[in-house]
Amino acid sequence: MTVKLATACDFRALDAVGNPVFVIRRDVNGADHMIHLNASYRDIVGEQANAMLGPVAEVFPARLADSLRRNCTDALNSPAPIVVDELLAIAGKQGWWRTTLTRDPADHDRVIGSAVNITDLEARGESLTRRLADSHERLDELGTVAALTAHDTRAPLANVVSLIEIVLEGFQDLGDGRADILRSCKIVAVKALDSVEALMSRVGSAAPSVRRLDRVDLSRTCREIAAIVDPMKRLDITYPDTAVMTDVVILQVTLRNLLDNAARYARSRIAISIEAENDNHLNIVVADDGPGFPDGIDPTHSIDGVTPITGKRGYGMQAVARLLRGCGGSLCPIAPRFGTGATVRIHLPGMIISDTRMSKTA
Repeated sequence: MTVKLATACDFRALDAVGNPVFVIRRDVNGADHMIHLNASYRDIVGEQANAMLGPVAEVFPARLADSLRRNCTDALNSPAPIVVDELLAIAGKQGWWRTTLTRDPADHDRVIGSAVNITDLEARGESLTRRLADSHERLDELGTVAALTAHDTRAPLANVVSLIEIVLEGFQDLGDGRADILRSCKIVAVKALDSVEALMSRVGSAAPSVRRLDRVDLSRTCREIAAIVDPMKRLDITYPDTAVMTDVVILQVTLRNLLDNAARYARSRIAISIEAENDNHLNIVVADDGPGFPDGIDPTHSIDGVTPITGKRGYGMQAVARLLRGCGGSLCPIAPRFGTGATVRIHLPGMIISDTRMSKTA
């Protein structure tokens, strides 16, 4: 059977179009033929123009021919034009092309394609994406620094509240207003603690992702935090003599929160332990021998409408849990290691790089 195809003279008007335009027709046997390239298209491809005319399956590489066939099928079956963005090598140059394919209203077996070079647009888009990613990373870092600062502020404020409570016990008011001053100081400190929690909540809502792994001396980190949360060495605090690879800032924020809470409620001791997992994550467990969490309360997040107990200063764990979830980790209470008290497991990306299997005491 002889297949009659339209001739180039039918499309002379397309030469007036400034963008590359091509015409593909599907014959009665279902084969696609490139039957016309306008003047703009011919200027781009040069001497290759005539070689591009003919059966699509023969004049184009197999993958490109298959792609053209699928796109033409979609265009022939669509009442509206379709738009396709593809990375193509034309005339020896690779670039991004946005092609609009339209079924010819005069011949429903014919597709007219108009192409626009969008390589510069794609390059600008990629550059913008990189800048946005960089900006997001900087914002993450600023948020984490804010969280770290909040933790550094929270511990001294909590100590101030505790000291005022101790002073007020049995305090004799001589009528000179000193008791009222102390109570006012306590109110100010409590409000400051509330502000710190609000900051932690805002930081936690934009949890950063782990973008690099840092070498962290875990024993040194634990020792420094112990000096902040238990400056008078009231507690026996043990921790592993271990170096790890993980995000140093997220690790510090998390440990400061957990040790701050543990030091506030522990009766006599706190234990930090660590173990590696096969999926390149670390499990760090912080346990104390205090009263533990109230029944039915998960301090890391509210479940089924349960809200953490008011009046306690352990609510910052919700924000820390969000930070960990944002980097692919988690924070969850587990069974008490001392038979009583609170025990919390930190799960975060990282690995142990040295481990003497010994515990140190702060």
